[in-house]
Amino acid sequence: MSKLKEAQTILKELGLPDAQQNEVSALTLLALCGIKETDDWKDAQRSSLKITKGIMAFMAKRYKRRYAPNTRETVRRQVLHQFVQARLADYNPDNPQLPVNSPNAHYAISKVAIAVVRFAFIIVSMCFLEIGHSQWLRQDIPSDVTMLLTIDFANPNVGAAAGYAAFTNFYGRAVYTSDGGTTWTLAQVPDSARSLVTLTFINADTGYIAGAYNVQHSTMLSQHKPMEDYRSHKRPMAIGAERYLARIGMNGVDNYRGLFLATTNGGQTWSTKGSIPDSIYYMIGASFLNSMLGYVTADAHPQSGIARILKTTDGGETWERLTIPDSVVSLRSISFQDSLAAIAAGYQFRNNRVSGVILRTSDAGANWQLTDFPPVDNFTDIFFVNSSTGFAVGVYSTSGFGVPPPGAIYKTTDAGVSWFPLAYQPDTVLIEGVRFAKGTGTGIIYGDKYTTDSLGFGKQLLFFARTTDYGTSWTESIITVDSNKILHGGKLITPLVGYLCGGDVFTKGIMLHTTNGGVTGVDGNDVQIVQNYQLLQNYPNPFNPSTTISFTLPRSSFVTLKVYSVLGQELYTIFSGILSPAVYNFLWRAPALASGIYYYRLQAGEFVETKKMVVLR
Repeated sequence: MSKLKEAQTILKELGLPDAQQNEVSALTLLALCGIKETDDWKDAQRSSLKITKGIMAFMAKRYKRRYAPNTRETVRRQVLHQFVQARLADYNPDNPQLPVNSPNAHYAISKVAIAVVRFAFIIVSMCFLEIGHSQWLRQDIPSDVTMLLTIDFANPNVGAAAGYAAFTNFYGRAVYTSDGGTTWTLAQVPDSARSLVTLTFINADTGYIAGAYNVQHSTMLSQHKPMEDYRSHKRPMAIGAERYLARIGMNGVDNYRGLFLATTNGGQTWSTKGSIPDSIYYMIGASFLNSMLGYVTADAHPQSGIARILKTTDGGETWERLTIPDSVVSLRSISFQDSLAAIAAGYQFRNNRVSGVILRTSDAGANWQLTDFPPVDNFTDIFFVNSSTGFAVGVYSTSGFGVPPPGAIYKTTDAGVSWFPLAYQPDTVLIEGVRFAKGTGTGIIYGDKYTTDSLGFGKQLLFFARTTDYGTSWTESIITVDSNKILHGGKLITPLVGYLCGGDVFTKGIMLHTTNGGVTGVDGNDVQIVQNYQLLQNYPNPFNPSTTISFTLPRSSFVTLKVYSVLGQELYTIFSGILSPAVYNFLWRAPALASGIYYYRLQAGEFVETKKMVVLR
């Protein structure tokens, strides 16, 4: 096995995510350890290196891998920053007082890590954070899928998810299961498919997908241009809109048009159906009352900004364009209530202002009434629990430059005639979706939470919250199965059984599954009633090899949670970053600790508390 492959194996065994197991990451590890192809790992040395003249120069000289100068920033942000977070590398160990992004910035393999890699194939797995107060288990999906945008199930066994692969081009991808997600198989989709945005099942056989196809295949070069094109558009973007459009592949550069697919065998094969007006560039949201009657939301501009609603009465064979207000920029979600009523949600630009909007029809789409929500920047999703109760989620307008806004949740109990905001506003969270188990008060919201680490770098976490009382109270959780991914789709089949999916542009997508509602630990931790800082005793205690550490935050705080030996030596940092008010439960695994007494210490602002725990092998 080559040293490059050995380095990738070490990174995998150390628990780094897929994105940090690639060639550049492996070469960076080799450079930090000073390991040449003919060297043994026991000869690894610790020395401080700058990125360009140290790490990248080593790659070129010792492994003949020469990268363009602008790759420096990729190495810094996508590799070294992640290495520091994993305690695999130290940042500015020779001069910790250097300012961020100093030209003298340097990195070194950490003392803990070098001790591990010197025994390269007797690696003791480092402790890691799995799921904060959540029981979401990762299911394996085909490697040829980098992003799953949508998921739906016809019944507990038959389901499908869709998105794309973007290794070199955008290619539509779908997967299906007939055993409740135990196995996911790549489905057949048209070669021209670009991005499969929304999937909905009618029954165990029939389902539909709305998205886009490539008139000409895109290249990844065009993926790096979208922000410039978006900003040239005449209508301002809502918060998160640029990222969303880039995420679904709508970059304003490539040649694409709307796509509608159908399956008649439970999602195993998908075929184009009907004729989409050429003026439709992307089909985005979809809702069907039955196999014949359905709505889709779409965009009639290649760079986004002209929202449309289309209606079909023959299962997608033909489409009628409905009239909606010209001020509406984007509609990401639509929900059928009955043969006459439907609700769509998104945002508009009117009077030089962006604001969230909800459109409602009560006459089968002939007329749409617009309700404006000035406090809301945009709505991202809508879901109805029954004919009268529904929820719309999104993000509030920003409270100032550089201040991330909170997530917004609105509720209706009169079929969408009127809406009121919930008191719960998850801090710095861009909510992507809302799902309820039909006919119950149990639901989830999911998306991305924005925070910073101990070095001041921005980062995003997988966010999840659950309610069992129709949104009156919520339990927040951070899912850290893979911190480099984002959540985009969800499905709650029953109050206990659910799925979340997502991914990123360059690595394998993710599929998460829960059979207990996604929440474990102590009940009753309503995020609205937290009054004091508190660190709770870990449970179980003694433990082997994992335990849950719980604490409460009454306000947003910079938090560190660390583990120490009885001699006061810092052993591990479980978490370091900014968290919003909530109850947090971290499931911590410590396979490398010997039997004995240890201490865990929480610092949140000026609050500090330490408790004892026991490892019993």
